[in-house]
Parts: sequence; structure tokens; C-alpha cells
Amino acid sequence: MNKWYLSILLWVHLSSHAAGPAAEKFIFYQPWLSHQQVSAATWNEMGQDLRAQGYTHVIFQWSQYGQNQFWGADKSSLLQRVVQTPGPKAIQYIFGLYLGEDYYAKLGQSDQALSQYLAQSRQFALQNARKIMQQSPRAVAGWYLPEEIDDLNWRTPARQKLLQAHFLALSKELKAIAPNTQIYASAFFGGHTPPADFAKQMNTLLRTTGMILLVQDGLGTGRMNAQQTQRYLQRFTAQLPNQQWHGILETFDIHRVGKEDFFCLTQAKDLEIRKKVWIAATRRPPQAVFSANQLAPSQLNQLACAKARNSANSRQHLPIYKQIIPLQP
Repeated sequence: MNKWYLSILLWVHLSSHAAGPAAEKFIFYQPWLSHQQVSAATWNEMGQDLRAQGYTHVIFQWSQYGQNQFWGADKSSLLQRVVQTPGPKAIQYIFGLYLGEDYYAKLGQSDQALSQYLAQSRQFALQNARKIMQQSPRAVAGWYLPEEIDDLNWRTPARQKLLQAHFLALSKELKAIAPNTQIYASAFFGGHTPPADFAKQMNTLLRTTGMILLVQDGLGTGRMNAQQTQRYLQRFTAQLPNQQWHGILETFDIHRVGKEDFFCLTQAKDLEIRKKVWIAATRRPPQAVFSANQLAPSQLNQLACAKARNSANSRQHLPIYKQIIPLQP
């Protein structure tokens, strides 16, 4: 059993306790080219352990990232090999579609240029969906649209109309391909739009498209402190239909060594604090966790994380624990 798998197994154990009991439990996985070397036996073991920990769904963040296709023309592509393993049938797969490597940069364009870019992205996403539907030996439990929604770039009425049009058009096409398949998208916040306004915007999007929204807490990236995060989660709880959104618990910290950032496994005590943030704000635990591979993708990452935690010169991006007030479960 390799070190990569052992690290994932440790994280699965910790995050499953953090997520708490739920009818459905989701885990994100980001495919990367470096994962092509992971054996079928390892994927199978991971599937067995995920199921043993109560996870019901794996969300593949994308099936194509830029020019890198993880569901290709032959059966040797990474995601095709994953779904062909004889792992537990109780684990269901939600397939992320296309994400351009330049997506976040393109958000800075004019509305007209962004509209054209999104139209092209939709075509790539639909191509991926058709291939997966035709070739997958396992049922498609859902589609995930990896164009994450922030509270900075969609604030104007014109941008909000563009966002709704994009997801509505894509949702209609995906329903034509697979009528009974659920569609998921995700959102995060950074304090650029007031909590009530952002929750209202997301509620409108959900009513328009019928999607399920997965909301990131940002506690791993350190975008906001715990109190600020709670205010957003409270507004989501008050304004969004309970069945149309789930929380994403970020189970990593970002550490910087020199000029390079490393995504490192959150310590168990800190994971419990994050869980309390969620429960205090929403009265329920988050149903999704992010993400398996980012926590320990390589031995190099593990060594860098150990160095980052022990080095007085390293900068940790997550100072929120000094700011957390006592939270009621």
C-alpha cells in the first residue's frame, strides 16, 4: 500500500468524523495527469474505504481541464480507469465537465467577451457529457459544473443575467442528454457582496436552473475569518431551500514555503473547530469535503507540509483560530 494512499486514508478517517452523519456524503477529487500512475488496485481500495466511512458520492471536479482530457477516446484515460475498477457499487459518481485553465482570468473581460467565452465552454462541457454517457460502465449520478461562482465578478445586474443564462442553457442541454440526472454547481464568498445579497443572488440562480449548490466555507483558503464566514452561512440557511444546497468543508490549510504554496492536511483539532463553525451557523454539518488529492498528493508535498508547520519562517494563510470565539454546537 503506497504512501499516497495511506495519506488519503488518514484524511478520509478524519473528514468523515468532521462531516457528521448524513443521508448523502460527498467527497471531491481533482484529477491531475500525475495520477495516471496510481494503480487500479489502489483506486479499488480507496473506494472500499470511502464507502466504509459512509461516503455515498465521489465528485470528479472536471473531466477536462484546459487541454488535459481525463475522459478520452480510449479506456486508458484516468477517470475511465477509475470507474472501471470493481469498487463498491454503492459509491456513486458525479462527473465534473469542462473547465478552462484561463476561466478565472477571463472573468476580467468585458461582458460581451465573457459571454462568448462561456458559450464556447458550454460546447466543450456538452462534448464531455455525451462521451461519458455513451462510454461509462457506471451510472452517471450527476453532473458538476466546475466554473465556481464567486461574490466578486458577478455583482452587476448584467453579470448576474449572464451567469443565469449560462447555467440555464447548460442545464437544459444536460437534461436533454440525461433527463433525470442532477446538476451541481459551487460558490464561494470573499466579502465582496453583503451576505444577504449574495444569498439572494444564489437563490435566484437555483430557482432559475434547478441546480443544487455546493457552498465552500473558505476556512482552508483563509479568505475570511470564522465570524465573517458564519454570517454568510447564516444567510444561506435563511434564504436558500434546505434541499437545494449543501456545505463543503475545506479540510486543508495552505502553507507557503519560499514562493510555493502547499495544500496540507488540516489537523484533527482544527477540523473540529471548522465543524463547529458550520453547525453554529446552519444547525447541520456540511455534507461534502474538499478534497482528497490536494491533501497529500505526493511525498514531496508531505515533506513540504511538515517543513511548513515546523519552520518559523513559513507563512500560514489561515490565522482564523486566533479569532474564533466559543461556538455552540
